[in-house]
Amino acid sequence: MNSRVLNTDACHVIAKRVSAYPHMALQFGDVTTFKRFRFLEPGLVSLLDTSPTALQENHNVLVLIYKNDPIGCISLVAFPRVDSQQRISYNARLDLVIVPNGFRGMGIGRCLIHLGLGLLLETLEDSLQTLSASTQHPAVDRVLQCLEFTLIPCSQDGSLRRTLDLQGLDRPGLLHVVHDKTNESFKRLHDNLRRLEFKI
Repeated sequence: MNSRVLNTDACHVIAKRVSAYPHMALQFGDVTTFKRFRFLEPGLVSLLDTSPTALQENHNVLVLIYKNDPIGCISLVAFPRVDSQQRISYNARLDLVIVPNGFRGMGIGRCLIHLGLGLLLETLEDSLQTLSASTQHPAVDRVLQCLEFTLIPCSQDGSLRRTLDLQGLDRPGLLHVVHDKTNESFKRLHDNLRRLEFKI
């Protein structure tokens, strides 16, 4: 998901939504950014582990910042498909959500998932056909289950994956739900971060 695919207006809107919370910001990274986080979760499987060069052009990373410190990232991959009429559509994947040890259990991953979904929906619009994510982490699975992602086995390795088929869905309605959940999760995260400061 390179600059030719990413809707920069949508990026600015989402970044502005995050910056409404004190000391918080959203940065957009690349494969190099992703690798800095990747070593924190060596046991998780990323799409980039198998074909980093092939996917690099369709990969993007969102990094959540709190008081100038990165507190989590999510990697997104959009697979383009060209039909017989040369129309491009996308199947998108939430690849990995990574949160450093000291910040886990506060809702950062939930915020990143909602941000990633919102960005994909706003950026790719009607060309986005499906959204999917691995169920490697129970917390990620719970968030996707609440958004009615269907659990299906992967034909290649038998692992489980959550998928949402967007064809026929009320996309504006879905985006509205994702925005509401994003706001809820950020309010909760902001409160958790403030409580952490008082403990310190």
